Amino acid sequence: MPDPLVWEYQTSKGWKEYSASISRQLQKSYDDGAAFCVVERDSDFWVIEFSDMEQCSSKDQHTRKVRCTPRQDTAPAAPAPAPFDKSSLASVAGLDAVDQNPPDGVRWECQADDGRFVPYGREITALLENAFMHKRPKTQLPGEAGGGTYYVETLEEVTWRCNQDTRRKRRVRRVNGQPPDLGLLWQWLDEDGQWRTYDAATLALVQRAHANRLLYVDFEKTGTVVGGQAADVARYRLTFKTKMQENTSTGSRRPVRKTTSRALAQAQAAQRWEWEGACGSWHRFSGKANDALNLMYTMQQGTGTFRLKLEELGVAQLVADFGAMEMASDGGACHRIRRVPASSPYQARGEEGPAVPPDTMWMCQDGEGGYMSLTPEQSAELELLFQAGEKRADLSNGIHAVDFEKMTRTNRTNRQFRRLKRVAAEPPPPATAAAANRGAR
Repeated sequence: MPDPLVWEYQTSKGWKEYSASISRQLQKSYDDGAAFCVVERDSDFWVIEFSDMEQCSSKDQHTRKVRCTPRQDTAPAAPAPAPFDKSSLASVAGLDAVDQNPPDGVRWECQADDGRFVPYGREITALLENAFMHKRPKTQLPGEAGGGTYYVETLEEVTWRCNQDTRRKRRVRRVNGQPPDLGLLWQWLDEDGQWRTYDAATLALVQRAHANRLLYVDFEKTGTVVGGQAADVARYRLTFKTKMQENTSTGSRRPVRKTTSRALAQAQAAQRWEWEGACGSWHRFSGKANDALNLMYTMQQGTGTFRLKLEELGVAQLVADFGAMEMASDGGACHRIRRVPASSPYQARGEEGPAVPPDTMWMCQDGEGGYMSLTPEQSAELELLFQAGEKRADLSNGIHAVDFEKMTRTNRTNRQFRRLKRVAAEPPPPATAAAANRGAR
């Protein structure tokens, strides 16, 4: 019996159904509450994001729309919606009955002459919702059909749209506002190719705008304070469809991605924090302190300070300085700290995780185009970071930079890069495994 729900992706010729196996994979991930699902199709890996209902190719970043609908032979077709009568909009300029915000997002509506509230289009919805989030007293609407200059008072959910020329007012309301997507974390790519999590204030705006299905979200950042005077405020716009952040003054653009707390925690677990003792030996932080340092280091983008309790040293509180990579107690004692790849992505948290497969080997391209095996220690370190979901890593005390997405290793001294290869032995056939088990008894 076919599945009652159909998962499809959009092509130039219309909607095309996924295979039965991929459909079941998508349905299970969706039912489990996952934010996304990765499937393999046509020799490519595709990331299906359920919040946007889009699939993205890992090869060329091409996106397609995705939908899930009842199968026509198992459920009656929904009745066609009645055509919208646009005549009532003639006297309410700026309303767009076609390009409205999705039904599961926020809506801004204006009252027409017949008393009905009609939604604004997506562009004006994004404009008004951004003003509402930033608590702006009023926002001027773009040029509208019918002439006149209008602004909306955006401090309240039930408010007014005013004609600045005639002083005439119409009732405006905000409905169906959604809570922020607290489970999603948003990051931007810096000049060094590292993903940086937005600060708490910006992250709250992005989470709220995304949950309300806005086209974009605007935010500001103030430069570093120098000589007691702050730098100019930089204004940015994050467009969700393109996943790009743009400086609205300079036009500079940066890629943006969304991830989850779980995925970030897995990446954080691959890093271990240590402190230097009086004799120069290094000691590991406890699992709880290690997690706290990893989290704050990521949220503060590797800068600033953080106060933590550390039972290992018998002191109530310590201040960790991420810039200087030092920690100090109230009594004046100071220790160096460092962040290194964990010997196991689970060990730093005091958990038992999967061991490194002894038959997994990492190889690096030599100067003649062939591949040579890395040392067992380097292979084990790379495999653990690879399993933990890291995108990039350092080897040889920072001399080599590894990019797991491009599978390359770059020498930071001479900028020479070589390709990497991960070789995993095939699992033994069932018969061989059974024979081995019998032999072990």
